[in-house]
Amino acid sequence: MLSRPPSAAAAALSRLCILPLRDTTHRHVRALHKICVPPTRKPLITPSDVRRRHPRPPGSRLLSSPPPSHPPRDDENGSVIPVWYTCGPTVYGPAHLGHARTYVSLDMVRRTSGGRVAAHVTNVTDVDDKIIAAAAASGERPLDLAARFEAEFWADMARLHVLRPDAIVRVSEYMEEIVAYVAALEAGGLAYAVPGAPGDGSSVYFDVTAFEGSAAPGGRGLNQYGRLAPGVEAVAPSKFFEWEGGGDGDGDGGSAGSVQKRDPRDFALWKGRPAPPGLDHADLPHGSILDTPGSELCWTSPFGPGRPGWHVECSAMLDAAVDVLNDGGSGGRYKAVVHCGGIDLKFPHHANEVAQSLGYRTVTTGAAPEEEWIDRWVHTGHLHISGRKMSKSLKNFVTVEEMFDVGHGGDDSDVADDFRLWCLGLSGSHTGPATYSPSRLREAAEVRGRIVRFLVAAQRHCDTAGEERWDAEDATVYRTANDSGRACDAALAGGGDATGFDGVAAYRHLMEMVAAGEGRLAVPAAAAGPVRALAQRV
Repeated sequence: MLSRPPSAAAAALSRLCILPLRDTTHRHVRALHKICVPPTRKPLITPSDVRRRHPRPPGSRLLSSPPPSHPPRDDENGSVIPVWYTCGPTVYGPAHLGHARTYVSLDMVRRTSGGRVAAHVTNVTDVDDKIIAAAAASGERPLDLAARFEAEFWADMARLHVLRPDAIVRVSEYMEEIVAYVAALEAGGLAYAVPGAPGDGSSVYFDVTAFEGSAAPGGRGLNQYGRLAPGVEAVAPSKFFEWEGGGDGDGDGGSAGSVQKRDPRDFALWKGRPAPPGLDHADLPHGSILDTPGSELCWTSPFGPGRPGWHVECSAMLDAAVDVLNDGGSGGRYKAVVHCGGIDLKFPHHANEVAQSLGYRTVTTGAAPEEEWIDRWVHTGHLHISGRKMSKSLKNFVTVEEMFDVGHGGDDSDVADDFRLWCLGLSGSHTGPATYSPSRLREAAEVRGRIVRFLVAAQRHCDTAGEERWDAEDATVYRTANDSGRACDAALAGGGDATGFDGVAAYRHLMEMVAAGEGRLAVPAAAAGPVRALAQRV
């Protein structure tokens, strides 16, 4: 029997949640289920920590999740407890496979981070022009539509075995903090208001020129805009309209057009909107919702009614979440260290996050920042179908639901296993592009079947084979188990860096062990020990 507990490498597929428990006959298959169904635990940030500005629709709640299967751990010098932040979905439609590849890949990185990430926070954009347009078309209230698609998103992620974050931060629930964040930038001279039409609120733009001028003499150049941009053109204003589709690139549909910006690189922090007719909001606290039938959804602010720009929400909500963690006497040790999202968010979204966050630090501390806002970035590559990038805006996408509906003769767990295996090593690096087709999932299904057949055959062999003296081939197989197993572990662990995950290398070493095991099982007299070692490490 394979009676020895699995090593770190033996739980590789389990850690990646690729083979959930279905066959309880074999002990090694049970081991693969180790963290696929983690226990429930109290949310990291509870509803009482978050001052809600809008009641959630019936049946919805602040979603929280169990953590990875490892305890939180400080960094090497014990001074920082790392926080991981993921840019989540804008919930105006069903999740597609581009979302699925991003969140499955990041889930694998998270599961194998070895405790280097203590808290995982994900945002949900539930206030957006696309949500409002979709709600108008369906006859729903915007926040109700957003809650419906958010619930579908988390259901899709659960089917894909993706762990939920420790805390979910929604734009609608952090409006007071967002308004205060924008007001601080404006008061500190790093943002400016552009008046709207009579009766409308003003729009507020981040002032890139002022931001770059706020750098300390002889400093590290952290206040240089566009450090996540794709090239030196980031500082050439004439190029920005090309990248941003002729506008602001952040869904800015406010009454103040982009021609009123001081610099084409400036981006909207707050988008002024018309005040609901007949509603007296002068005495309402800033960040109060103005949602009346027949009027456009907006919130109160020092600049008049409006909604936040896309980029500012993540900076403000991440700061608020970290502040909550540090309120418990941690001495400010919780710090946002890892920031994740799709590669399409790198510019301008993440570049703008960096600028406004460093600017906010400058105006709130009175000094130019001396360290990066985020230490490490993880960007997942585009998913393509029929040669084009898959996206909702291009209407060129396959939804997660459609993938499960089509399947390939298996149940939900089979489809999820195959997609996760494809994301691990068959689609290329998680940071690079990938092309999806049903044939690629069939390929993953064949690989999964090969792995399971080897494990079952190894179990049977070890049940009947004796502990014969090893020959040279037995020793070679055993060395393969150790060498490839350790290399697989190292690839999953990312060389000690939570962002260095290498699924392609891990998959290659995994299949090296499977191939070695298949070859050795072809010899009936093979010793049990080397085969057992391979099976335990797969």
